[in-house]
Amino acid sequence: MRRLYGVMVDEDVIKKLPGNGSGYTAEEIEAMATRVIPTYRVKQDMIDYAKKIYNKQHNRLVELNFEKGLDPDGNEIRVQGRLICRKVFGISVDKETFDQYQQKRYQVCDKNFPMNIVEIYANSKEVETELPEMSKAAKKIINEAIKEINTKFGYKNISEEGKNMKKNHLSDYLKEMQKLRDEAAMRTQEIDEHWREEQEKYSKVSGINEAKLNELERTEARSRYLRAKETHDTESANLRKKVQKTLDNLQEDFYAQVEERCRAKSSDLDDGVIKLLHSGIQLSENELYGLLDDAKYNPTMTRLISDHIMNNVIGNKDVSKDSKLRPLREKAFLCKKAASGKEYRQMFDSLRSWTEKNYATSGSGFSEQYNQLLEKSILTFDAYEGVEHKKINLEDRLPEESEE
Repeated sequence: MRRLYGVMVDEDVIKKLPGNGSGYTAEEIEAMATRVIPTYRVKQDMIDYAKKIYNKQHNRLVELNFEKGLDPDGNEIRVQGRLICRKVFGISVDKETFDQYQQKRYQVCDKNFPMNIVEIYANSKEVETELPEMSKAAKKIINEAIKEINTKFGYKNISEEGKNMKKNHLSDYLKEMQKLRDEAAMRTQEIDEHWREEQEKYSKVSGINEAKLNELERTEARSRYLRAKETHDTESANLRKKVQKTLDNLQEDFYAQVEERCRAKSSDLDDGVIKLLHSGIQLSENELYGLLDDAKYNPTMTRLISDHIMNNVIGNKDVSKDSKLRPLREKAFLCKKAASGKEYRQMFDSLRSWTEKNYATSGSGFSEQYNQLLEKSILTFDAYEGVEHKKINLEDRLPEESEE
Protein backbone atom coordinates (compact mmCIF):
# COMPACT_ATOMS: atom_id res chain seq x y z
CA MET A 1 0.00 0.00 0.00
CA ARG A 2 1.06 3.60 -0.49
CA ARG A 3 -0.25 7.02 0.45
CA LEU A 4 -1.97 8.94 -2.34
CA TYR A 5 -3.82 12.25 -1.84
CA GLY A 6 -3.50 11.72 1.91
CA VAL A 7 -5.07 8.23 1.83
CA MET A 8 -3.30 4.87 2.30
CA VAL A 9 -4.47 2.74 -0.64
CA ASP A 10 -3.54 -0.42 -2.52
CA GLU A 11 -3.12 -0.84 -6.27
CA ASP A 12 -6.70 -2.13 -6.75
CA VAL A 13 -8.10 1.14 -5.41
CA ILE A 14 -5.62 3.25 -7.40
CA LYS A 15 -6.77 1.59 -10.64
CA LYS A 16 -10.36 2.71 -9.93
CA LEU A 17 -9.35 6.35 -9.40
CA PRO A 18 -9.84 8.60 -12.47
CA GLY A 19 -6.97 10.91 -13.43
CA ASN A 20 -6.95 14.39 -11.91
CA GLY A 21 -6.91 16.05 -15.35
CA SER A 22 -4.42 18.74 -14.36
CA GLY A 23 -1.23 17.56 -16.03
CA TYR A 24 0.48 17.34 -12.62
CA THR A 25 1.28 14.18 -10.72
CA ALA A 26 -0.47 13.36 -7.46
CA GLU A 27 2.72 14.24 -5.54
CA GLU A 28 2.93 17.66 -7.20
CA ILE A 29 -0.76 18.39 -6.56
CA GLU A 30 -0.28 17.43 -2.90
CA ALA A 31 2.80 19.66 -2.61
CA MET A 32 0.90 22.66 -3.99
CA ALA A 33 -2.28 21.93 -2.04
CA THR A 34 -0.82 21.20 1.38
CA ARG A 35 2.71 22.49 1.58
CA VAL A 36 3.54 25.41 -0.71
CA ILE A 37 3.27 29.01 0.46
CA PRO A 38 2.59 31.43 -2.44
CA THR A 39 5.77 32.45 -4.27
CA TYR A 40 6.66 34.40 -7.39
CA ARG A 41 5.88 31.42 -9.60
CA VAL A 42 3.44 29.41 -7.48
CA LYS A 43 0.53 31.80 -7.18
CA GLN A 44 -2.41 31.60 -4.79
CA ASP A 45 -4.82 30.72 -7.61
CA MET A 46 -2.64 27.69 -8.45
CA ILE A 47 -2.73 26.59 -4.82
CA ASP A 48 -6.53 27.03 -4.71
CA TYR A 49 -6.85 25.02 -7.96
CA ALA A 50 -4.61 22.27 -6.55
CA LYS A 51 -6.68 22.16 -3.35
CA LYS A 52 -9.88 21.53 -5.29
CA ILE A 53 -8.24 18.66 -7.18
CA TYR A 54 -6.64 17.28 -4.00
CA ASN A 55 -9.90 17.37 -2.02
CA LYS A 56 -11.84 15.78 -4.87
CA GLN A 57 -9.35 12.94 -5.33
CA HIS A 58 -8.97 12.53 -1.55
CA ASN A 59 -12.73 12.14 -1.10
CA ARG A 60 -12.90 9.63 -3.97
CA LEU A 61 -10.18 7.50 -2.40
CA VAL A 62 -11.79 7.69 1.05
CA GLU A 63 -15.02 6.38 -0.50
CA LEU A 64 -13.20 3.61 -2.40
CA ASN A 65 -11.33 2.59 0.75
CA PHE A 66 -14.54 2.63 2.78
CA GLU A 67 -16.17 0.24 0.31
CA LYS A 68 -13.39 -2.23 1.20
CA GLY A 69 -13.86 -1.62 4.93
CA LEU A 70 -10.69 0.47 5.28
CA ASP A 71 -10.15 3.88 6.89
CA PRO A 72 -7.98 6.61 5.24
CA ASP A 73 -4.88 5.09 6.89
CA GLY A 74 -5.56 1.67 5.37
CA ASN A 75 -6.71 0.06 8.61
CA GLU A 76 -9.76 -2.19 8.78
CA ILE A 77 -12.84 -0.52 10.26
CA ARG A 78 -14.40 -3.00 12.65
CA VAL A 79 -17.09 -2.58 15.27
CA GLN A 80 -17.98 -5.59 17.41
CA GLY A 81 -16.04 -7.73 14.94
CA ARG A 82 -18.08 -6.51 11.95
CA LEU A 83 -16.28 -5.02 8.93
CA ILE A 84 -17.80 -1.56 8.42
CA CYS A 85 -18.05 -0.73 4.72
CA ARG A 86 -21.49 0.74 3.93
CA LYS A 87 -23.77 3.55 5.10
CA VAL A 88 -27.44 3.47 6.03
CA PHE A 89 -29.03 6.91 6.43
CA GLY A 90 -25.55 8.34 7.00
CA ILE A 91 -24.58 5.77 9.66
CA SER A 92 -21.63 3.42 9.05
CA VAL A 93 -22.61 -0.27 9.08
CA ASP A 94 -21.46 -3.66 7.81
CA LYS A 95 -22.66 -5.06 4.48
CA GLU A 96 -25.13 -7.49 6.08
CA THR A 97 -26.92 -4.67 7.93
CA PHE A 98 -26.86 -2.51 4.80
CA ASP A 99 -28.51 -5.28 2.75
CA GLN A 100 -31.24 -5.69 5.37
CA TYR A 101 -32.21 -2.02 5.19
CA GLN A 102 -31.80 -1.80 1.43
CA GLN A 103 -34.20 -4.70 0.82
CA LYS A 104 -36.92 -3.18 3.01
CA ARG A 105 -39.70 -0.87 1.81
CA TYR A 106 -40.75 2.04 3.98
CA GLN A 107 -44.25 3.51 4.19
CA VAL A 108 -44.19 7.29 3.73
CA CYS A 109 -47.80 8.38 4.22
CA ASP A 110 -49.70 6.21 1.72
CA LYS A 111 -46.72 5.18 -0.44
CA ASN A 112 -43.93 2.61 -0.12
CA PHE A 113 -40.36 3.63 -1.00
CA PRO A 114 -36.88 2.08 -0.91
CA MET A 115 -34.21 3.48 1.40
CA ASN A 116 -32.64 5.95 -1.07
CA ILE A 117 -36.00 7.58 -1.92
CA VAL A 118 -36.81 7.99 1.78
CA GLU A 119 -33.54 9.92 2.18
CA ILE A 120 -34.47 12.21 -0.70
CA TYR A 121 -37.88 12.99 0.80
CA ALA A 122 -36.32 13.63 4.22
CA ASN A 123 -33.55 15.94 2.99
CA SER A 124 -35.30 17.85 0.20
CA LYS A 125 -36.19 21.47 1.01
CA GLU A 126 -38.69 21.43 -1.84
CA VAL A 127 -40.50 18.40 -0.44
CA GLU A 128 -40.47 20.00 3.00
CA THR A 129 -42.18 23.08 1.55
CA GLU A 130 -44.61 21.43 -0.87
CA LEU A 131 -45.27 18.11 0.92
CA PRO A 132 -44.61 18.71 4.62
CA GLU A 133 -46.42 15.56 5.82
CA MET A 134 -44.32 13.28 3.60
CA SER A 135 -41.14 15.07 4.64
CA LYS A 136 -42.04 14.64 8.31
CA ALA A 137 -42.86 10.94 7.84
CA ALA A 138 -39.56 10.30 6.02
CA LYS A 139 -37.57 12.04 8.76
CA LYS A 140 -39.33 9.97 11.40
CA ILE A 141 -38.39 6.74 9.58
CA ILE A 142 -34.73 7.80 9.39
CA ASN A 143 -34.58 8.84 13.05
CA GLU A 144 -36.01 5.50 14.15
CA ALA A 145 -33.57 3.59 11.93
CA ILE A 146 -30.62 5.59 13.29
CA LYS A 147 -31.60 4.82 16.88
CA GLU A 148 -31.94 1.15 15.98
CA ILE A 149 -28.49 1.05 14.36
CA ASN A 150 -26.84 3.00 17.19
CA THR A 151 -28.26 0.52 19.70
CA LYS A 152 -27.15 -2.47 17.63
CA PHE A 153 -23.56 -1.27 17.21
CA GLY A 154 -23.22 0.59 20.49
CA TYR A 155 -22.62 3.85 18.65
CA LYS A 156 -22.97 7.12 20.54
CA ASN A 157 -22.29 9.98 18.16
CA ILE A 158 -20.88 8.25 15.11
CA SER A 159 -22.51 10.70 12.71
CA GLU A 160 -20.93 13.79 14.27
CA GLU A 161 -18.51 15.53 11.90
CA GLY A 162 -14.85 15.34 12.85
CA LYS A 163 -15.53 13.14 15.90
CA ASN A 164 -13.47 10.16 17.06
CA MET A 165 -11.00 10.42 14.19
CA LYS A 166 -7.59 9.95 15.83
CA LYS A 167 -4.80 11.09 13.52
CA ASN A 168 -1.30 9.73 12.93
CA HIS A 169 0.27 13.13 13.60
CA LEU A 170 -0.94 16.22 15.42
CA SER A 171 -0.51 18.27 12.24
CA ASP A 172 -3.19 16.10 10.61
CA TYR A 173 -5.76 17.90 12.75
CA LEU A 174 -4.64 21.20 11.23
CA LYS A 175 -4.93 19.72 7.73
CA GLU A 176 -8.44 18.54 8.63
CA MET A 177 -9.22 22.09 9.74
CA GLN A 178 -7.86 23.49 6.49
CA LYS A 179 -9.98 21.03 4.51
CA LEU A 180 -13.05 22.08 6.52
CA ARG A 181 -12.35 25.75 5.83
CA ASP A 182 -11.88 25.15 2.08
CA GLU A 183 -15.09 23.12 1.81
CA ALA A 184 -17.05 25.67 3.87
CA ALA A 185 -15.74 28.53 1.70
CA MET A 186 -16.82 26.72 -1.48
CA ARG A 187 -20.22 25.89 0.02
CA THR A 188 -20.68 29.54 1.07
CA GLN A 189 -19.97 30.63 -2.49
CA GLU A 190 -22.57 28.17 -3.79
CA ILE A 191 -25.20 29.38 -1.32
CA ASP A 192 -24.49 33.05 -2.07
CA GLU A 193 -24.42 32.47 -5.84
CA HIS A 194 -27.83 30.78 -5.77
CA TRP A 195 -29.20 33.67 -3.71
CA ARG A 196 -27.81 36.21 -6.20
CA GLU A 197 -29.47 34.32 -9.06
CA GLU A 198 -32.82 34.42 -7.28
CA GLN A 199 -32.41 38.15 -6.61
CA GLU A 200 -31.69 38.77 -10.28
CA LYS A 201 -34.75 36.76 -11.30
CA TYR A 202 -36.93 38.74 -8.94
CA SER A 203 -35.50 42.08 -10.08
CA LYS A 204 -36.60 41.25 -13.65
CA VAL A 205 -40.25 41.02 -12.62
CA SER A 206 -40.26 43.85 -10.10
CA GLY A 207 -40.10 47.59 -10.54
CA ILE A 208 -41.04 48.69 -14.10
CA ASN A 209 -41.95 45.17 -15.23
CA GLU A 210 -44.16 44.53 -12.21
CA ALA A 211 -46.98 46.63 -13.69
CA LYS A 212 -47.19 44.16 -16.57
CA LEU A 213 -47.91 41.28 -14.23
CA ASN A 214 -51.28 40.29 -12.88
CA GLU A 215 -51.83 39.88 -9.15
CA LEU A 216 -51.24 36.12 -9.19
CA GLU A 217 -47.91 36.45 -11.04
CA ARG A 218 -46.72 39.19 -8.67
CA THR A 219 -47.67 37.06 -5.66
CA GLU A 220 -45.87 33.98 -7.05
CA ALA A 221 -42.75 36.01 -7.85
CA ARG A 222 -42.71 37.50 -4.37
CA SER A 223 -43.30 34.08 -2.81
CA ARG A 224 -40.38 32.53 -4.74
CA TYR A 225 -38.16 35.40 -3.64
CA LEU A 226 -39.07 34.98 0.03
CA ARG A 227 -38.58 31.19 -0.12
CA ALA A 228 -35.17 31.72 -1.71
CA LYS A 229 -34.20 34.17 1.02
CA GLU A 230 -35.34 31.78 3.72
CA THR A 231 -33.39 28.96 2.09
CA HIS A 232 -30.28 31.15 1.92
CA ASP A 233 -30.55 32.13 5.58
CA THR A 234 -31.28 28.56 6.71
CA GLU A 235 -28.44 26.99 4.71
CA SER A 236 -26.00 29.67 5.88
CA ALA A 237 -27.01 29.08 9.51
CA ASN A 238 -26.76 25.28 9.11
CA LEU A 239 -23.32 25.61 7.55
CA ARG A 240 -22.16 27.81 10.41
CA LYS A 241 -23.44 25.26 12.95
CA LYS A 242 -21.72 22.43 11.10
CA VAL A 243 -18.40 24.30 11.03
CA GLN A 244 -18.64 25.09 14.74
CA LYS A 245 -19.63 21.52 15.63
CA THR A 246 -16.84 20.01 13.53
CA LEU A 247 -14.28 22.37 15.08
CA ASP A 248 -15.56 21.47 18.57
CA ASN A 249 -15.12 17.77 17.83
CA LEU A 250 -11.70 18.25 16.24
CA GLN A 251 -10.57 20.29 19.23
CA GLU A 252 -11.82 17.69 21.71
CA ASP A 253 -9.98 14.87 19.93
CA PHE A 254 -6.89 17.04 19.39
CA TYR A 255 -6.70 17.97 23.08
CA ALA A 256 -7.10 14.31 24.05
CA GLN A 257 -4.27 13.24 21.74
CA VAL A 258 -2.01 16.08 22.99
CA GLU A 259 -2.75 15.01 26.56
CA GLU A 260 -1.85 11.41 25.74
CA ARG A 261 1.31 12.40 23.89
CA CYS A 262 2.59 14.88 26.48
CA ARG A 263 1.70 13.24 29.77
CA ALA A 264 4.63 12.08 31.89
CA LYS A 265 5.37 8.35 31.50
CA SER A 266 7.73 6.38 33.68
CA SER A 267 8.57 4.18 30.68
CA ASP A 268 10.06 7.23 28.93
CA LEU A 269 12.53 8.03 31.71
CA ASP A 270 16.20 7.74 30.74
CA ASP A 271 18.05 6.54 33.82
CA GLY A 272 21.46 7.44 32.36
CA VAL A 273 20.49 11.07 31.80
CA ILE A 274 18.87 11.31 35.25
CA LYS A 275 22.02 9.99 36.93
CA LEU A 276 24.12 12.48 34.95
CA LEU A 277 21.95 15.43 36.02
CA HIS A 278 22.22 14.44 39.67
CA SER A 279 25.86 13.37 39.60
CA GLY A 280 27.16 16.76 40.65
CA ILE A 281 29.08 17.21 37.38
CA GLN A 282 29.05 20.84 36.22
CA LEU A 283 27.55 20.56 32.74
CA SER A 284 28.33 23.27 30.20
CA GLU A 285 25.66 25.23 28.32
CA ASN A 286 26.43 23.30 25.13
CA GLU A 287 26.06 19.97 26.96
CA LEU A 288 22.68 21.07 28.34
CA TYR A 289 21.59 22.16 24.85
CA GLY A 290 22.64 18.72 23.63
CA LEU A 291 20.56 16.95 26.28
CA LEU A 292 17.49 18.99 25.25
CA ASP A 293 18.07 18.20 21.58
CA ASP A 294 18.49 14.48 22.31
CA ALA A 295 15.18 14.47 24.21
CA LYS A 296 13.18 16.54 21.70
CA TYR A 297 10.88 13.61 20.82
CA ASN A 298 10.49 12.56 24.46
CA PRO A 299 8.14 14.96 26.32
CA THR A 300 8.80 13.34 29.70
CA MET A 301 12.59 13.79 29.51
CA THR A 302 12.25 17.24 27.93
CA ARG A 303 10.22 18.42 30.91
CA LEU A 304 12.63 16.83 33.37
CA ILE A 305 15.73 18.39 31.75
CA SER A 306 14.02 21.79 31.38
CA ASP A 307 13.03 21.78 35.06
CA HIS A 308 16.60 20.87 36.02
CA ILE A 309 17.95 23.81 33.99
CA MET A 310 15.41 26.28 35.38
CA ASN A 311 15.68 25.15 39.04
CA ASN A 312 19.26 23.96 39.47
CA VAL A 313 21.36 25.58 36.76
CA ILE A 314 19.72 29.00 36.63
CA GLY A 315 17.83 29.11 39.91
CA ASN A 316 17.87 32.63 41.34
CA LYS A 317 20.66 33.90 39.11
CA ASP A 318 20.16 37.22 37.34
CA VAL A 319 20.16 36.08 33.71
CA SER A 320 20.01 39.69 32.47
CA LYS A 321 23.70 39.94 33.39
CA ASP A 322 24.73 36.58 31.90
CA SER A 323 24.68 36.41 28.10
CA LYS A 324 25.03 32.59 28.15
CA LEU A 325 22.28 31.78 30.64
CA ARG A 326 19.63 33.99 29.06
CA PRO A 327 19.34 31.97 25.79
CA LEU A 328 19.59 28.73 27.79
CA ARG A 329 16.66 29.76 29.97
CA GLU A 330 14.67 30.74 26.86
CA LYS A 331 15.45 27.37 25.25
CA ALA A 332 14.41 25.45 28.37
CA PHE A 333 11.21 27.48 28.70
CA LEU A 334 10.17 26.92 25.07
CA CYS A 335 11.04 23.22 25.17
CA LYS A 336 8.95 22.68 28.30
CA LYS A 337 6.08 24.68 26.82
CA ALA A 338 6.04 22.37 23.78
CA ALA A 339 6.56 19.18 25.82
CA SER A 340 3.67 20.03 28.15
CA GLY A 341 1.32 20.51 25.16
CA LYS A 342 0.65 24.19 25.92
CA GLU A 343 2.11 25.43 22.64
CA TYR A 344 0.17 22.83 20.65
CA ARG A 345 -3.08 23.97 22.20
CA GLN A 346 -2.34 27.68 21.76
CA MET A 347 -1.51 27.27 18.06
CA PHE A 348 -4.56 25.08 17.48
CA ASP A 349 -6.83 27.56 19.28
CA SER A 350 -5.44 30.44 17.22
CA LEU A 351 -6.12 28.63 13.93
CA ARG A 352 -9.50 27.45 15.15
CA SER A 353 -10.47 31.09 15.89
CA TRP A 354 -9.36 32.18 12.41
CA THR A 355 -11.26 29.35 10.76
CA GLU A 356 -14.47 29.85 12.73
CA LYS A 357 -14.60 33.61 12.19
CA ASN A 358 -13.45 33.72 8.56
CA TYR A 359 -14.45 30.44 6.87
CA ALA A 360 -16.79 32.41 4.58
CA THR A 361 -14.18 35.07 3.75
CA SER A 362 -12.99 34.93 0.15
CA GLY A 363 -10.16 36.67 -1.63
CA SER A 364 -6.59 35.64 -2.39
CA GLY A 365 -5.16 38.06 0.20
CA PHE A 366 -6.92 36.40 3.12
CA SER A 367 -6.33 32.87 1.78
CA GLU A 368 -2.61 33.56 1.44
CA GLN A 369 -2.38 34.92 5.00
CA TYR A 370 -4.38 31.99 6.39
CA ASN A 371 -2.31 29.40 4.51
CA GLN A 372 0.95 30.94 5.66
CA LEU A 373 -0.14 30.74 9.30
CA LEU A 374 -1.37 27.19 8.77
CA GLU A 375 1.82 26.13 6.99
CA LYS A 376 3.97 27.54 9.78
CA SER A 377 1.92 25.65 12.38
CA ILE A 378 2.09 22.37 10.44
CA LEU A 379 5.86 22.63 10.06
CA THR A 380 6.20 23.43 13.78
CA PHE A 381 4.05 20.47 14.83
CA ASP A 382 5.88 18.10 12.48
CA ALA A 383 9.27 19.36 13.68
CA TYR A 384 8.28 18.49 17.27
CA GLU A 385 7.23 14.98 16.19
CA GLY A 386 10.13 14.37 13.80
CA VAL A 387 7.96 14.15 10.67
CA GLU A 388 10.05 14.55 7.53
CA HIS A 389 8.69 16.39 4.49
CA LYS A 390 9.41 15.11 1.03
CA LYS A 391 10.64 18.01 -1.08
CA ILE A 392 9.38 18.30 -4.64
CA ASN A 393 10.85 20.83 -7.06
CA LEU A 394 7.67 22.38 -8.41
CA GLU A 395 9.53 25.18 -10.17
CA ASP A 396 10.72 22.73 -12.85
CA ARG A 397 7.12 21.85 -13.66
CA LEU A 398 5.74 25.37 -13.90
CA PRO A 399 5.63 27.40 -17.15
CA GLU A 400 7.73 30.52 -17.46
CA GLU A 401 5.76 33.68 -16.66
CA SER A 402 5.32 36.34 -19.28
CA GLU A 403 7.08 39.64 -18.59
CA GLU A 404 4.05 41.53 -19.88
